[in-house]
Amino acid sequence: MTDRTIETSNEDTELAKLKAREDAAAERLLAIDAKRLLKERELAVEAREREATEAETLDRLEEEHGDRGKMIDFVRTDRGVVVVKRAPGVVYHRFENSKMKAADREQLVLSCLVFPDVQTYRAIISDQPAIVLTLADKLVELYGFKRKEDAGK
Repeated sequence: MTDRTIETSNEDTELAKLKAREDAAAERLLAIDAKRLLKERELAVEAREREATEAETLDRLEEEHGDRGKMIDFVRTDRGVVVVKRAPGVVYHRFENSKMKAADREQLVLSCLVFPDVQTYRAIISDQPAIVLTLADKLVELYGFKRKEDAGK
């Protein structure tokens, strides 16, 4: 066997090893990609199911309490939709006469909460407390203050 034959044989062996490593890495990447794709698909299906459930809930609540944007409004959260309704004016006046601190906003929202139940609502805001601000703003608009319209006057 010549030196050239040995070199070619060693190169072939090294190339084969590299090819095997490359193939193994490609398989691992394909497995990871398949896993990610499955997870993304699962999340997309769950989002569609949540969207359908929320739409049914909002339609039902709209029939019970009145039109969205006039009598009820909602905020979507990671844990589901939160729906509030315009309560009697005295509820708003109590809020308006308060110092409008966080506890006052929370009390306004609790007084007007339609969906979900209070326990679920408290679990949602424990993870995402700023939702109370958004809901309070929605209620203020339901009571007649339209920020965008009033800002232009």
